[in-house]
Amino acid sequence: IDPPVWVFPADDTLDDVADDLVTMPLGVLRLKTAIDRERERFDILLIDCPPNVGVLTYSALIAADYVIIPTQPAQWSINGVLRIRQKIAEVKENLNYGPRILGTIATQVTGTLEHSAGLAILRNADMPLLLGEVPRRGGVDADVELAIAYRPIAERILEKIGGAS
Repeated sequence: IDPPVWVFPADDTLDDVADDLVTMPLGVLRLKTAIDRERERFDILLIDCPPNVGVLTYSALIAADYVIIPTQPAQWSINGVLRIRQKIAEVKENLNYGPRILGTIATQVTGTLEHSAGLAILRNADMPLLLGEVPRRGGVDADVELAIAYRPIAERILEKIGGAS
């Protein structure tokens, strides 16, 4: 029996992989090809990407069916949401397919004025749907508090994927 969750963590060879994606012909399609070969083995495959729009993220956007964009509710981070949305549009335009954005998750939320303003921007109709907010946590019970905060977000995501199939 396959385990319910498989984890393939990145290591120090990730930079080499990024170099290969750039230098090999059609390198950015390698992840999609590998996933397509094994797609029937997994119900959900989560690809965690670096917080930039580099070749690794671009390759993941080509391979993905859906995208969830975690972001801090600060202007510099919200600009990253807009850049990812632009890259997804480029993938769709150039390849005639691309992932559907399920929404954003506001992370490390504090009660500052900057974060309140950022949350207002993320709730704007022009932005991807805000799936939920996760407060900044720390201390002994942080993992429990984060699990509690993420549970309703995970349920919303599963509902959206189930409804999209």
